[in-house]
Amino acid sequence: MNRDNMIELIPSFLLNPGKYSDVVLFTKVQLRRNIREFLFIPKADDDERKEILSSIRAMYSNINGFEYSGLQTMDAGMRILLREKFILPSSATNDPFFKGMFYTEGLDRVIIIGDQDHVKLISFIQGLAPSEAYTSIEELDIMLSKEMGVAFDKDFGYLTASPHFAGTGLTVSAYVHLPGLVVTDRLRDVKDKTLRSNAGIRPVYETGGKVPGALFIIENTKTMNLSEEEIIANMTELVQDVVKLEYEARSFLMEKARIEIEDRIWRAYGVLRYARCLDVEEFLNLISAIRMGAGYGIIKCMDTEDLNRLHIVCQPEHIRTLIDLTSEETDESTKRAELVHSALGG
Repeated sequence: MNRDNMIELIPSFLLNPGKYSDVVLFTKVQLRRNIREFLFIPKADDDERKEILSSIRAMYSNINGFEYSGLQTMDAGMRILLREKFILPSSATNDPFFKGMFYTEGLDRVIIIGDQDHVKLISFIQGLAPSEAYTSIEELDIMLSKEMGVAFDKDFGYLTASPHFAGTGLTVSAYVHLPGLVVTDRLRDVKDKTLRSNAGIRPVYETGGKVPGALFIIENTKTMNLSEEEIIANMTELVQDVVKLEYEARSFLMEKARIEIEDRIWRAYGVLRYARCLDVEEFLNLISAIRMGAGYGIIKCMDTEDLNRLHIVCQPEHIRTLIDLTSEETDESTKRAELVHSALGG
């Protein structure tokens, strides 16, 4: 894994449209597991953490279709690139010691070792498809249980470093674009609905209390006293309900404020097409309007894959890496504007 290849790599789950992909960018399913014979990560000393990493790495070393990288030996910029691609959490990006990851070529399945829990088995899939994502890592979970034995209690289920995730250890996260609900000021309806469904909603990005890009994560908050199938079914139903609310909000806006919405979309296109400097917050807000325009069928020059690709390559560390690799004498905002200009046919 090197920076030259990583800067060009767009995760496969962002390249193909999925179910409701005009609202749901992708689904992430994660299983947290811990090995019975070791202490939990927060309690383990450095020697035990090294042993946890080496033992689990050895156990998974022969699985087909995966490569391995140690996070501690990985360049800090590379870890940030992976975070900007939604692959690594901040906890693994900022504190890489005694941690490693197995990953597929398209980054759609990842095994993170030593980050909070001994193992995180993660699957990403385009659109809304949590059942398919779960199935793709089920075999890895079975393998871990057979080969090493996981921490499990008959009353509490799978034991995790944080009691919050005990039970199934399963979290289902939907990354959603909700500009209609933001503009119509109906996010409170979504928050209430998620709370009633043992879930929560939070921004993907947040700066100074603002939510650039109208991007949110909907994720279950209850993992105990429910089966994996029940969590997946509940989350599927919840996200479908949120998608319906977003479609209703978009229809309302086009019915009641068509000119204003079209003006917002085309103004965003104009700025993106001709701006000479774009900071990341402005970019996220403008590309959100373009996504909305593509969903309405107003913007026809960019599809979901184009928008997702542009979203990734215009993140701060991606821009800084491109500038470093090309030895250009330019700043981040200028380079971002150049990339957007080129993507829009400039």
